[in-house]
Amino acid sequence: MTPVKTSECRSRHGIVAAGLLAAVVTVGQAEQPPAASDLEALFRANAYELVLSDGKLSGAGSDFLLAATEDVPFVCIGEPHNVSDIPRFVSGLFGQLQDRHGFHYLAIEEGPSITRTVASEALAKGDDDVRKLAKKRRKALHFRTVEEVEMIADVARTSRGSIVGVWGLDRVLDPSALEDYLESPAGRDDPQAAFLRERAEWSADNLSRYDAPRGSAESQSADRHREDGFKTGFRHEYDRAIAGDGSPARVVFRFGHVHMGRLEGKRY
Repeated sequence: MTPVKTSECRSRHGIVAAGLLAAVVTVGQAEQPPAASDLEALFRANAYELVLSDGKLSGAGSDFLLAATEDVPFVCIGEPHNVSDIPRFVSGLFGQLQDRHGFHYLAIEEGPSITRTVASEALAKGDDDVRKLAKKRRKALHFRTVEEVEMIADVARTSRGSIVGVWGLDRVLDPSALEDYLESPAGRDDPQAAFLRERAEWSADNLSRYDAPRGSAESQSADRHREDGFKTGFRHEYDRAIAGDGSPARVVFRFGHVHMGRLEGKRY
């Protein structure tokens, strides 16, 4: 049983923010953020116990999150990467948001083809097969942890949306994994094959830009290009979900906290 804390912060868009350990769950940005010296007091004054046990969330923090997300279309989790509790938290929160509020989709910082590969394996086989696949294709994953692939598999199995429940919006890191997927039974039947190839081309272009020194104007341009690609990928999947579901999709996002701040700029 893992007790953690959540904290509340209201945005100008009427969408809530909450913190898990060092992670921040948000769908907006405060208009006038508090001074750094006030942050600790702010979090302490708005802290709720949140218990994660056997994949389920409970406690006052769970009640707060479910109440606060009742009328919002997106819930965004801005995380520090590679914290093992966060994928487990995301799986637990996703299940409750789906049951209570109809959130059927999870958008993550993984490549689209490896995400679909893990999801299709999860739908067809068991957890051991998914872990073996992830180990074999570890170079294609942005986050190479057991918890990451278990989260993708869990959401893929439990999503009740009209399309695959996990959307990988980041770059294709291993083109050979994409080709293997497209030659697999799931890939041969995937109507999004042309889209996945386009994402691979965008990925190759973006990765080549990262040769520039970090912090340089060229490097910053590469970051913006990457995040614009997130938005393009999201728009594609979101439109598909609307067409299949017949109503606006409700989506949970899980990205690094820096990306969550920058993605706020362009609205759909």
